[in-house]
Amino acid sequence: MDGKPWVRSLERRGRLRVDLRGLILPSVGTPGPLTCGCQSVVCGDAVAATTDSVLLSVDGNAEIHAKLQVPSPCLGTIVLIRAAAFNGTPLPTPGPWIAATGLVKDSVFQSR
Repeated sequence: MDGKPWVRSLERRGRLRVDLRGLILPSVGTPGPLTCGCQSVVCGDAVAATTDSVLLSVDGNAEIHAKLQVPSPCLGTIVLIRAAAFNGTPLPTPGPWIAATGLVKDSVFQSR
């Protein structure tokens, strides 16, 4: 990952890959109470798809590889990293987003 905090790609057929490294709360130096996360793909102003949740390591690392049903075209695509569990207790639905970035669907795009 070359020191990047997170890398993501969304391919034409809806394959999403997100690799998190060192997702921490600066005030405590760990992910704090956040124990699981998930990713949502937003098209326009609506969540189009969300992955299952995955555990975060104590260092704030996680990998998500999922196949999602995302409309094409997906205008104004945004990938959100969302809270899925705090202190080991899963949320009934994905919670607040804690990181976001835009990308263009139907092309593989990676950045920090």
